[in-house]
Amino acid sequence: MIDTAAQLDERNKIQKFPAGTQFTAETLSTLGRDVLLAGWVGLAQPGSAESTLIGVLLPGDRIGTVLDPRLCTAIALTPISLTAEDINSNTMREINHLIRQCARMCHLDALDRVEDFFLESYERLESVELASGRIFEFPLPQAILGNILGLSAAHVNRVIKQLQVLARIKMVGRTVTLLGHANFAASVPPPES
Repeated sequence: MIDTAAQLDERNKIQKFPAGTQFTAETLSTLGRDVLLAGWVGLAQPGSAESTLIGVLLPGDRIGTVLDPRLCTAIALTPISLTAEDINSNTMREINHLIRQCARMCHLDALDRVEDFFLESYERLESVELASGRIFEFPLPQAILGNILGLSAAHVNRVIKQLQVLARIKMVGRTVTLLGHANFAASVPPPES
């Protein structure tokens, strides 16, 4: 059966939500949309807010892939847009992020943890053409970054300053430039595709 133009428009409809919107697998199934087109989404323990983040989803990720009512829900950290269109053929992308997040939390010191998070964010944004030239926009405040990485906001601030002194990153406002991460990147295996 051939879809009419009206059916195609309805299926590809984009829905927008403000920062702070919470999602569960059930709410996403009623929306019929779970591919993140724009914005950043935090993964949190069920029933909690931004204070217990365990990871983030970026544009191109499917939100519903990792939601489990016993393990995690999602909260929009920035304004977001969702669609039903499958723009990401790599269905393991979200799972790979959570595995890398676990490895980062268990095995890296604060300096390498922050740098690896920036590197991974860049790689994920670059894969959907939202970053290039080792430069990307990082919309999250340091308090949320610290929450994701198990660090205080003050510690994140000190680490970012140290990374800049070491010429490993440059951060101006919300723009991050990755400078000297080549040696570190080689020590962390990339997620399998």
